[in-house]
Parts: sequence; structure tokens; C-alpha cells
Amino acid sequence: MHLATLLISFFITISLQAETSVLLEKKWLHGDRNCAQRDLQKVDVLAYDEDSYIIRQNKCFTYEAPFIYLLFGDQKAFLFDSGTSSDPKYFPLLETIESILSQRKTKPTEIIVGHSHNHSDHYSGDGHFIGKELYQLVGLKLNAITDFYGIKAWPESSGQVDLGNRTLKVIPSPGHQEEAISIYDPKNQWLLSGDTVYPGLVYVKDWEAYRSTINRLLDFTSKHPVSAILGGHIELTTKGTLYPIGTTYQPNETSLPLFVEDLRSLQQNLNNLDQKGTIRTERVWVEPMGFFRRQLSNLIRFFSGF
Repeated sequence: MHLATLLISFFITISLQAETSVLLEKKWLHGDRNCAQRDLQKVDVLAYDEDSYIIRQNKCFTYEAPFIYLLFGDQKAFLFDSGTSSDPKYFPLLETIESILSQRKTKPTEIIVGHSHNHSDHYSGDGHFIGKELYQLVGLKLNAITDFYGIKAWPESSGQVDLGNRTLKVIPSPGHQEEAISIYDPKNQWLLSGDTVYPGLVYVKDWEAYRSTINRLLDFTSKHPVSAILGGHIELTTKGTLYPIGTTYQPNETSLPLFVEDLRSLQQNLNNLDQKGTIRTERVWVEPMGFFRRQLSNLIRFFSGF
């Protein structure tokens, strides 16, 4: 690569990262030493701009503490994931969205509820929207996903969803889970990666599919500007160590955004391995699912009709 190209790439990266400073500096609700205390705030909402919101569940109410993304176009809105619960006592998602809607000058004609993948901590909040006229739920099965987003060849081709002057790209991302997708938002230049990559430990069910997904995503970033890669969880400390699974208190957790160089580092590690194995980059840990975890996943899929 020529020096001029390297310099241009460097300055573009610095510029894009500067735009995400609010995300780097944001301190999210991260649980509490005493989760039994009353009147704890159940959700954390970041209004990145008037059309882009990030919602996180409090770890006291679910150790998963997933991130949920709400994006508005001129006509429609898109909710990416719905969290771990449909019980408003623990997760007032519908109330939170209605509060956001009440502050908008115009109301969307429809809110599409899509999912990064078919794991329960990312779709169990769907019950908030059943029977609500404004909301359209995208199915969890592969044919529902490909039909809705117009994905002609899974996983090689992409799809899209048009919100009105804001068209999101839908990128198949299997590996962690079979029907996983990522979303590219050209307005903020965000790549929403669900559980495919995030600052934490990613369990990979299909190693070769995952390797292909990371290659596909990195190729996508070479053709589209990406200011931040935003995933479904935070599980690492600021020192790069992993919080124990099930923890409800993360006082020194790292920031949410990953960047293209994190994806590139992961790709290099994946491609350097002769066989599947544990990978630990500075910001993403990857580990193949063990036998029992894979069998449990397959049993859940079988009884769920997948």
C-alpha cells in the first residue's frame, strides 16, 4: 500500500473515531453492588441524535444487559433486538419507546422489530409489541429473514430495509448463530454487529461460517465508511480482562464501540489459525463452542421448530 493511501486511511479513521467520542465516553448502567435495593433504574437510553437511540438493560435485571438500537427514517423506524423480557416490571421497553415517540414532531408509520440473531436475550422482548398496530415483527426463521430483507442468496448477498431517506444494509453474519445478521446504517456509519463481534467473549458455533462472516464484514468496511462497530454486549473491563459470566455489577467496563482495526485484528488471528481455537485480541475474545453447548443449542433449535 502506498504511503499516500496509508495516510488517507489513517486520517479517515481518526476523523470517524472523533465523531464517536460520545460513545467512547458514555458510562452505561452497569448494575449495582446491591441489586436488591428498590427503585433501581431499569433501562439506560442514549439519544445519539434525534433519530438514533441506544437502549441498554440494567445488569441488575439481567446479567446479559443487551444493547438495543432504535433508528428513525422519514417514514419508518427500525428496532434492532428487543432484549430479554416482555415483562414491563423488569424491562419497560414499550414505555421507553413511547416516551421517545412522544418527543418527536412526527410519528413513524411503522416500527420494524428485527433481530441480530435467534438467541433469547435478543428477542424475548417481542411480547411488548404483539397486538400493537404500529409494530411489525420480523420472524426469526431464515426464510422470514431472507424474504423480509430481500436477501437473494444466504449468506453471500445482502439485503436492505428502507426507512425513508435512511436505507439500512442487512449483512448475513452466521457463525455465532445460524441466522445472525449485521446492520449497516449509512447515516451514522455504524455497523451493528449483534453478538458476532463485541467487547467480550463470543462463542462460535460454526467456525468456518464465522471466519467467512468476519472476512465478509471486513470486505464491506473496505467499501463503506464505518465510524463504529456496535455490538450486543459489553463483557470486558477497561484493562481487557473478562467479567465472570452471570455478574450483575461491572463498575470498570470498557466502552461499547469497536473499530475496523479491531475487526482486522480478529480476521488476522482467525486466518492464522490452522484449526479452530481460542483467540484473544485486545478488544474481542473468540472461543469455539464446546460439545455440550453446541448440543444444547441444537436441542433448543429443534424444540423451537428451527
